[in-house]
Amino acid sequence: IMSHSCTSNTKTIMNEDQTVDVRAVLPIKRGSEITKSYVSSLETTQLRQERLMDGWYFRCKCLRCCDPLEGLSFASSVACLKCKEGLILSSNPLDPDADWACGDCGFMKTADAIKKLNEYFMAAIMAATDDCSNLEDLLEKSVKMFHPNHYLPTLCRIKLNT
Repeated sequence: IMSHSCTSNTKTIMNEDQTVDVRAVLPIKRGSEITKSYVSSLETTQLRQERLMDGWYFRCKCLRCCDPLEGLSFASSVACLKCKEGLILSSNPLDPDADWACGDCGFMKTADAIKKLNEYFMAAIMAATDDCSNLEDLLEKSVKMFHPNHYLPTLCRIKLNT
């Protein structure tokens, strides 16, 4: 079994004949660990951490999980509605109960408030799977509430394209 990393250096391809290929997506130096992501790299740190704990019984501590900006992917970043400029980020991405704060104005949100916001949008997106106009509406709203690269606007775009 390969080790997990949220910024893995391989991808797994399932073939029609039920075989599996593992291919490098980054240069791997001789002697370096070969890793794969056990969960979707599009998801927020909090969601990835929950899935890893539920399925593999560990918390990831890779560089991406430790970084509030997630290696500049902004997959968990929430828009600050107070100052309209900054992003609300976790003060400690490895702690699911850590407070979140705007990097520009300092406005604070609890982890529970962020989780409820994510859950609300996730439920709405899942309920609107076959309704393009509703998904377009949710995409428009979600890019106002989250960074455009956040998991939920990204999920809306994926659902609109499938």
